[in-house]
Amino acid sequence: MTNTINSSNQKQIRMPVPVDSLITILHNIQLKIDSAAGAATALELRLRIIAQLEEKVRDELKKLTKDPFHQANLKPLISAVLEVFQDKLDTTEQNIIKQCRPPRNKTAHGSFAELMIELAGEASGRQLDNRTLKPLPLAEDDIIEGAICIERNGGLDDFSKLAKSAASILEEKIIRHLKP
Repeated sequence: MTNTINSSNQKQIRMPVPVDSLITILHNIQLKIDSAAGAATALELRLRIIAQLEEKVRDELKKLTKDPFHQANLKPLISAVLEVFQDKLDTTEQNIIKQCRPPRNKTAHGSFAELMIELAGEASGRQLDNRTLKPLPLAEDDIIEGAICIERNGGLDDFSKLAKSAASILEEKIIRHLKP
């Protein structure tokens, strides 16, 4: 259930975006994507190192997937790490780590409307409803508008901070205490 709209069901209204402005927006977004993707990759690296160093994590992961720790999807890997180290992490820390998986996937696939929903619960565009003067939901296939809105609302910055926080938690609470 999302609050994006399928644009095939709605009259398409294009908001003008000059090409030079679009290029500037793309360059701004690229810097934010680099930061967010880097933070997400650093987090994933820490999760895989924990799995490599801790046999209990690998054993827990085997209950969740057939894939070895170095090939496992992020969801079972996070679940295995959290299960094994639940006594070292409080509920808030566990939630921070869990919250990183969906935005990481949306960032990696450029699904900016869905990323906004993951981070803020809604994906509002720049177009306003004439009656309420509130932003209308983004069309799920309007990549340009999604890029403009994610650049303007700071969603990539928010995710980058979240992933860096999760990586820091893993480093401080788990990796420092593992013996290779």
